[in-house]
Amino acid sequence: MSSRDQSGDKGQQRFSEKTLKQLEASDKVQNEFKQWVVESKRFSEHEKRAVHVESKAVFDEYWQHTNDAKSTFEGRSDKGCGLWTRRYQSSAAAVQPFMTDFSPIIGIVRDFGAPYGGVALGTISLLFAVAANKNELERTLASAISAIHDRLPGLKLYQHIYNENDELDIRLQSEIVAAYQHFIDFCIKATRYYTSSGIRRWSRAFLPINQFAQEAEEVQTHIVQIRRLCEDLLHKNVDNIKQLNTNLEHSNLELQESHDRDLLQEVQRLLNLDEYSEDEHRKDWDKHAQIGARDVNLYPKFLQQMRGPELQLFMASAEPYRRWKEQDQSCLLILAGHNHSGARGNYCWLSPIAAATVENFDLQQKRPFYTYCLLSGRDKLLWDVISVILLQLLRQYHAALRNDTRRHNELLAELGTYHRTGRNTVEKVLALEKVAMRVIDFFGESEVIYIVVDRVDRCRDPMRVDHRKKLLKLFVKMVEAARCQLKILTVIDGGSWRVEQYEDELGVGMKERTILHTVEQGTKF
Repeated sequence: MSSRDQSGDKGQQRFSEKTLKQLEASDKVQNEFKQWVVESKRFSEHEKRAVHVESKAVFDEYWQHTNDAKSTFEGRSDKGCGLWTRRYQSSAAAVQPFMTDFSPIIGIVRDFGAPYGGVALGTISLLFAVAANKNELERTLASAISAIHDRLPGLKLYQHIYNENDELDIRLQSEIVAAYQHFIDFCIKATRYYTSSGIRRWSRAFLPINQFAQEAEEVQTHIVQIRRLCEDLLHKNVDNIKQLNTNLEHSNLELQESHDRDLLQEVQRLLNLDEYSEDEHRKDWDKHAQIGARDVNLYPKFLQQMRGPELQLFMASAEPYRRWKEQDQSCLLILAGHNHSGARGNYCWLSPIAAATVENFDLQQKRPFYTYCLLSGRDKLLWDVISVILLQLLRQYHAALRNDTRRHNELLAELGTYHRTGRNTVEKVLALEKVAMRVIDFFGESEVIYIVVDRVDRCRDPMRVDHRKKLLKLFVKMVEAARCQLKILTVIDGGSWRVEQYEDELGVGMKERTILHTVEQGTKF
């Protein structure tokens, strides 16, 4: 609201130079008035002490003394002295609320306009002191004071809401000083009027009868403007606070996301996936999916093709797929597709089911947690598949690493062990199995996770090791141990690996959680 005082503390806010000059002029008038009161014979010594009041506490003490001195008179006087007499002569409790409610304006003037404003309480106190010694005051003055008071409650709430120098603050500054000046002028005029001689007061009766009402109305107008501007400033400051909170939330979010990215990079390194790219991974998946969906030369026309209506029918009504998707428990579905002998190439005719399942997840407005992995023509081993799946899950659920420090530290410890295993295949598989169990345990009972792996039959290195069965055995362990609903869909080319022969070797302990379904590719005719 105010300009800065360039000569003083840069943190201390001040009224503008123009406003300070107005307050200087007002102080000059008040000091001259004060000197006149002190030298005048029209005031009692008790009344003269009023002009020396400089704080609300001193006024309260002074007014209590005044009230006590009048108590004997009030006890035998019942003249119905009008609104002013009733409210401000009868007890200290009637006058003090007015001073309490007007004090914020004086406080603002003194705080932001120092050294000015110090004599204002004395000027106002004198009017009350003179009023207390009158047996009867005109209703116009009583009504004027009462009307001003009615506007004052609530101003204290706005005393500290402005702290800038924009248009609203400057306008508020102007209104506060105007209200202050008009009320001080009002008090001086009223005091002079009621301490003048009877003849002079009689002659002033020819002046406009509503003089005090008009003076008070000026004060009221400025007070109403103060309240309105304060409310505008309050809304502005609330909006500013909201924006600051929003900015702070964004900053915190950015810090959290930066921390999460750093942590995920560390996880990626420990999983030996330094060269892994999510974009490239998705491109490979989509390219493979497009072959099954659009390559019209993939199979001879007389063979069944898992696309269009036939694909939709399978996903909607095939009992194994529907049970895997709909049941409220973890489940591993192993789809073994046997291509017709007349099919060319090495594309499994059931692969479009894996692609369509992932596509359906992509299209959902609220996507579930899901991962996908394609074992392409380049032979991959168990850790190549599981590492990618785990990294994808943690990227989707990175908040779990942030919110659970204990599990986060335990996971990093397991990852460190896995990272140090070197080339020992057995140790490496066991270490990664522990990591996989640790990651799956991050997900609670209410959460559902989908894992889609196409062409498990390629999880081997013909020159060294075969991980096809080990991969399925790990999936079986995961669905049987998971707290969440873990749904794993695998597609296998039955011609490359007859998984049916190894069904009893997969370590299934909960038969309802593992489904093996074989589908032969037939002809259309």
